[in-house]
Amino acid sequence: MIRGAKTNDSAAYTQHCQLDTLETLVLDCMRWFCMSYCGSEPAAYERALESGRAVLGAQNGAICVAIISDFMASIRNNRSTGFNFVMPCCEICRRKVSQDENIAMWMLKAARSGEMDELERATNAMLPAEGNQPEVVKTALRLGIFLRYVDQGHCSSQEGDIAADWRDSISEPSPSKQIH
Repeated sequence: MIRGAKTNDSAAYTQHCQLDTLETLVLDCMRWFCMSYCGSEPAAYERALESGRAVLGAQNGAICVAIISDFMASIRNNRSTGFNFVMPCCEICRRKVSQDENIAMWMLKAARSGEMDELERATNAMLPAEGNQPEVVKTALRLGIFLRYVDQGHCSSQEGDIAADWRDSISEPSPSKQIH
């Protein structure tokens, strides 16, 4: 179950979460996917794709959005409780970050930096004693590795195709530590 978060004082503000451009892109795309899951925005996937293309170019943005989609689908498929999110279409609301979004960003930051212990803690917070945690960890790692690849300068808003290079540089992410 996905549900839109009502903005309230318990929500963090995006500037306090210290999100960089790529993390902000991930958060925006996650929100658009949540809107799509709710059925309240039929063109939400296209909006996510527009966001990805604006930051990373047409082809690389599409790759990134597809990986974000896998990450959100794994959370959605393995979580029995609702996922609160902030509506992406409201400029004032979107300055806030729901608790669930904050945990997803924690997972992303840990996966991006390769901190497996931190990723385990974040995943346990996202899926407390439920779901297929290794699947969620795998998709978080895939997204983190892609963003690290972008960080290393292999991708920019220019129209270079990184798909083949990226696929050649990554094997299936296998955590050195199995998540219980």
